[in-house]
Amino acid sequence: MDTISVTVSHNDTAVTVTAEGGYSPDLLDDLCRRAAAGVAALMIQLLEAVEDE
Repeated sequence: MDTISVTVSHNDTAVTVTAEGGYSPDLLDDLCRRAAAGVAALMIQLLEAVEDE
């Protein structure tokens, strides 16, 4: 079975999303959007944690 992984990173923060199955442009687009949203959410959580201190 084929596996597709997409990693999106910003500075030291990275998110990798992996899916099994055949390749399709829609799947790749979805993985990129999910990984980017994950990095954005993680960055927001980190900023909030720093502000709380």
